[in-house]
Amino acid sequence: LEEIPLSDPLCTDRLGGFALSEIRSRAEKNADPVPVQLWGIRKNGRWAVVYSPLDLSCALEGHPSAGCVGYSPEDAAKIGINVILYSMQ
Repeated sequence: LEEIPLSDPLCTDRLGGFALSEIRSRAEKNADPVPVQLWGIRKNGRWAVVYSPLDLSCALEGHPSAGCVGYSPEDAAKIGINVILYSMQ
C-alpha cells in the first residue's frame, strides 16, 4: 500500500473529474481544506486498489453519524467520480 500523490491523474482534473488538492473533512466542518488522503496498490503500473483512511461510504449515503470520520458528502462524491473515471481509462 502506497500513498497516491496529488500529482497522479487520479487526484487531478486531467481525466474530466476534480482536483482533489482541497477537500473538507466531515469532522472538521469549519477547518481549512486539506489534500485528499488516498492510498493504493498498483498492478501493471495502474491503481488496482484505492483506499482512504477516512470514511467515504457514510458521506456518500448522506447519513450524518458521529462514528463516521470522513469526507463531506460533496467531496466524497468527487473522490468517487475520480476513481470511476480513472478506472475507465
